[in-house]
Amino acid sequence: MDIRRLSQTLLVAACAVASADAYAVSAVLDVTDTAWTSSFTNAANWMIDGVPSGVAGGALDPSVDYFVKGSKVLRNVAHCDTAFAGNSLHIGEAGGPVGTLALFAANGPRTTDFGTGEGLVLGNGTLCGWFGISNIVSGRVKVEATQSSPIKIYSNPRKSTIVFKAAISGGEQNSLWLFTRDNPGNTTWETGNFVCRFVDNSLSGYTGTINCFQCPKQYADIRASSEWRTEYSADTSTVFPGTLVLGYNCAVRGEEAGSVVSVANIDFKSNSCVNVIYDKSSKKASCVKVLSSFTFENRIRILFDSGYTLGNYPDGMQVPEIAVFKAPAGTVLNPEDFKLEATPFPVIEMYERTDVDGLSTLFLKQPCKVVTNTVKDDSTDADSSFISKANWSDGADPGPDRDYYTTKIIYAYSSSSTEELTFPGHSLAVKGGHLLLRAKSKKVRIKDYRVIGSVNRIGNYIGGVFNLAGRIYVDPSATNQFRVQDGGTIALESEVWGSGTVEIMKLKADTKGYVDLKGMNTNFTGKICLNGSDDVVNDEYCGFVSVSDSSSLGAPLDFWTYDALNIRAYSHLVITNSMVLETPNRGIYVSGPAYFNVSKDAVLAVTQRFTWNGRLTKKGEGTLAIGGEAPFFGTDGGAVPNEGFNTLAVVGGNLRALSSEAFEGVALSFASGTGLEIAIPADGRETICDYGVKNTLIDNPIVFADAKLPVRILTPGGSRERPAGLRRVAILTVKTAAASSLGLCTDSFELVNRPYSGCSQKVVETVDDVQGLTTFSVEYVRGFSVLVR
Repeated sequence: MDIRRLSQTLLVAACAVASADAYAVSAVLDVTDTAWTSSFTNAANWMIDGVPSGVAGGALDPSVDYFVKGSKVLRNVAHCDTAFAGNSLHIGEAGGPVGTLALFAANGPRTTDFGTGEGLVLGNGTLCGWFGISNIVSGRVKVEATQSSPIKIYSNPRKSTIVFKAAISGGEQNSLWLFTRDNPGNTTWETGNFVCRFVDNSLSGYTGTINCFQCPKQYADIRASSEWRTEYSADTSTVFPGTLVLGYNCAVRGEEAGSVVSVANIDFKSNSCVNVIYDKSSKKASCVKVLSSFTFENRIRILFDSGYTLGNYPDGMQVPEIAVFKAPAGTVLNPEDFKLEATPFPVIEMYERTDVDGLSTLFLKQPCKVVTNTVKDDSTDADSSFISKANWSDGADPGPDRDYYTTKIIYAYSSSSTEELTFPGHSLAVKGGHLLLRAKSKKVRIKDYRVIGSVNRIGNYIGGVFNLAGRIYVDPSATNQFRVQDGGTIALESEVWGSGTVEIMKLKADTKGYVDLKGMNTNFTGKICLNGSDDVVNDEYCGFVSVSDSSSLGAPLDFWTYDALNIRAYSHLVITNSMVLETPNRGIYVSGPAYFNVSKDAVLAVTQRFTWNGRLTKKGEGTLAIGGEAPFFGTDGGAVPNEGFNTLAVVGGNLRALSSEAFEGVALSFASGTGLEIAIPADGRETICDYGVKNTLIDNPIVFADAKLPVRILTPGGSRERPAGLRRVAILTVKTAAASSLGLCTDSFELVNRPYSGCSQKVVETVDDVQGLTTFSVEYVRGFSVLVR
């Protein structure tokens, strides 16, 4: 007999006997608590073998183990500190029935103590805190819950806090979940902020997992706000030997400035962060220490607690070197793997080195003192305070050893420079201010330009071309407007980074305005809005944004954002080179009338998802190719398509279909001389509707000016050999009623190329009476047929 199997059998039997002995006398909650008078102290509501364990109002028995299961809810006593009097309190059973313990804290922080007997045993179900007041758990807590049947710890309403002072025990197989409400998969919640705190070394005996979740409703738009976050918080005394998993937008933070959060293992999921608590009087910050290992899906966000903003700091203030993240000695901490957000200072540098404790450490530092500007700059014909001492509070010309901060207007003007005008300071930060380009030179360079909070402007109001070079940081709470008028142009050579909003505006109705995006903005995770003037004289006086490389439009986002590129009324996106827009989660929102202007011989391929709430016009002799998922409608993707409003008009060049879903619900129109291209992918699909335009949600899906719509079939790599099994390639699928009302037939399409050698081709019509759909396809047959009329 297998000795190992025998020993395991005996061990299981022994555990069963031990379990039975441990719970020889057990009581089960009979009714869910619905009043302030709690079963927590009332023995009459607990049943032993179907009989109440005591009289009404009677105390619990310290020799009895009490179970909350069968979806019952037990409340503590809300108005005072309370101690559980039984031997143990079991919330659900691991892998079995669930139960709920609801902690109330009326009129101030309240402590619920489990210090006698076996304490609180968390098996399966929920532990929730109510009201925005601290609920404190002390004594002993044993975690029996597993990842498949976890204990879910949450709060209601927002900004509630649960504090564990209890000694928590549990093994590697055990799991606790933290999140803002009782169902992390519910997408309809109004969300809140939940902080779960572990203090007094409460986690020293727990080697399991703590998972933090954030409910998903705010995924669409809210990223940096602490109002929408689940946070794991611990004091310096608490060392967690298990694994902390931080889900979307969740954070790990210290209790206070100067505290160190110690965790053996951390897994940073998408958009999760380290929340730094900083005290400007003591110049101390909280820090996270990883004892063993950490992993991350994308860059780890470093942000300061929401109580700290830039503000008007005293002249000369300088933030010292502060440690925010520590890892075991020898670990390589690459600053590029971290993303600094919401800093309360004009400039923070981030770097890695070994600290005095021998650990690899990520440091932040403000290297220079701050000089402020409080006076509006009216310089128009002399050297402005951009390069002189005119309005700076230290009375000195700007220099590289200082950071400069203003809330006012500052001119980039020099009476002498004609080549390049360079700001000599270490950095220039603007909050609600304006930078006006009036220099004699054609290039203005700012090494480090910071846009902090509110709406800030960079303007060319006098015409001509200005090149802006250097680096521009846009704070998550900020909008940076590039404003042009009188036919002026801003050639934006600067690299844009940060996660705020860049808005490009044209000011006058009867002139053109250009912004040429030249920078490789691969660290920009914010939105770009194109905003032409609302009262334009004609299409030629719109706002024009020129792009020659897709990276100029920003980096991948951590979550789906429908309006990452927002094309507003009377704005042109001008594409000068062939490119593919496929950056993850960077949705395109059309709130036109707006324009894609694709230059001759260029192809703009867009696989990013569209949201339509307006009219888009394709101009230029190049090709617009659209693929990806079916589009959304309205401002949130929930509206019904409106064929008179959500339109795509092709007035020049060609439209190319990369997927059959990309135009579903969008009314298409083709001007004379334009055409449709169908791109056959290289993945071997052979379904009749895979390649063409499917447009079955509206009654007027397609119109074209000429008698026939030119159609070109594009094969992978220009192949001339027809794939085995391929016979038909769909051109258009519409409602049968729509095909009839529009007079569509096989003669409505003109095949302008013959992609496959040795094959005859013709347009055929297929009607699906069950679905009420009609599909027009090009059919390929090996050999040639002669048609006699």
